[in-house]
Amino acid sequence: QRYPCWLIAPQCRQGKLWVDVPFRTAKFVMPEEPSDQMRVALGILERILKEPAADPNRVYLTGLSMGGYGCWDLAIRYPDKFAAVAPICGGGDPTKAERLVHVPVWAWHGAADRAVPVERSREMIEAIRQAGGDPKYTELEGVGHDSWTPAYRDPEGLLPWMFAQVRKE
Repeated sequence: QRYPCWLIAPQCRQGKLWVDVPFRTAKFVMPEEPSDQMRVALGILERILKEPAADPNRVYLTGLSMGGYGCWDLAIRYPDKFAAVAPICGGGDPTKAERLVHVPVWAWHGAADRAVPVERSREMIEAIRQAGGDPKYTELEGVGHDSWTPAYRDPEGLLPWMFAQVRKE
């Protein structure tokens, strides 16, 4: 009731990845093409956007862990498609961060995350800022990999911010 919307929550097939990169490496370069799993998710989104009730100016993107990587990847590939982007405990390619300068971004990461290094989010946020953007970043002290629970639960935080965003043509 609070956030009427269509929610698409695709799941990656077992053994597959949203982004074909080594997650635990210090840095990576974004692949030229999206993964097969990402293409399927994009196809679902495109079908939904053809529905009369769908508002293409209010498409929001969020994902956690491997989905956080997918969130960064998709936002970088299609920055004009999203009203807001909220990657949680993921990472992206900082060399492409300038593509997100005009996209509202709020990234979250647990400072004690041992599954996805917190540096992945820090680097992306810093790269967007260096390119002239103004992303939001919340780093949760003492929180490990499960930074999505506080991110999504905060009644004054991520969800109200996200739903307040409207894509600028």
